Amino acid sequence: MITYLDDILIYSDDLEMHCSHVHKVLKKLNERALYVKKSKSKFKTKKIKFLDYVIQFEQIKKDSEKTDAVKN
Repeated sequence: MITYLDDILIYSDDLEMHCSHVHKVLKKLNERALYVKKSKSKFKTKKIKFLDYVIQFEQIKKDSEKTDAVKN
């Protein structure tokens, strides 16, 4: 799991483990009266943008939209 301010990224080796990790994180948040906004959440995805990176199976790279904006 990686957290940055109010962003949480949960990653796992397989779907079963991932579901377990997500359940544990959501349970801990709930215990502290913290909640996630469903419309801003993505579950069981194989590719996601997180901060300035695109993360997918066995690969992390800079988000080209962000680097192109800086270049231009």
